Amino acid sequence: MKINITFCPLVVALCFGFVLSGCDSRGTRVEVIDSGAKESIKQSLASTSESGSLGSEEILIEQNIARLTSEDADQGAEITKLFEELKNAKTPTAVKAKAKEIIDKL
Repeated sequence: MKINITFCPLVVALCFGFVLSGCDSRGTRVEVIDSGAKESIKQSLASTSESGSLGSEEILIEQNIARLTSEDADQGAEITKLFEELKNAKTPTAVKAKAKEIIDKL
């Protein structure tokens, strides 16, 4: 098998270039936009209001209700009460209705 001598340095240079291109120390900046506690609660409850069941989003909702309470104590207390009622709801229909009620209050 015959290897072209002029071709080998080109292949090595290209491979070296690909390796070095991934080593940039500056990184890429990503801007994170906080949608706020109210919007986060609404988004989390949207699927609950459709499915009729509260899933893994329960913890996230509780965290956002705590954020809301620190921003607006009165509304936070009201939403906390409604969310407790939602967690205690027995039927999918009751869960959907309570989720929609919370969304409307926000």
